[in-house]
Amino acid sequence: SVIGIHNHPGSNLPSYGDLKAANDRKYKYALIACHNGDIIKYKVSDKIEYIDKDLYELRIKGSNGSLEELNKKLQEWDIRIWKI
Repeated sequence: SVIGIHNHPGSNLPSYGDLKAANDRKYKYALIACHNGDIIKYKVSDKIEYIDKDLYELRIKGSNGSLEELNKKLQEWDIRIWKI
C-alpha cells in the first residue's frame, strides 16, 4: 500500500492532476500538506478515467468551500476528500 504526500502552497483542494496521479500510481490514499496548516486526505477510484477535468473544477467551485457539499458532488465517481 502506497500513500502519496505532497504540498500545496495555495492550501487548495486536490487538482484533477492530483486525483489522476493517485489513481495511476495506485495510492491507497493521498495527503496534501497545506501551507495554512490543513492536511487534506483524498481517495480515488478507477472512475477518475471518466471525469472531465473542467467538470471536476466546476464542482469544486460550486461547492462554496464545503467539503460535505463537494463530496456529495463527487460521490458518483467514488472520490472522497476530507480534512484530517
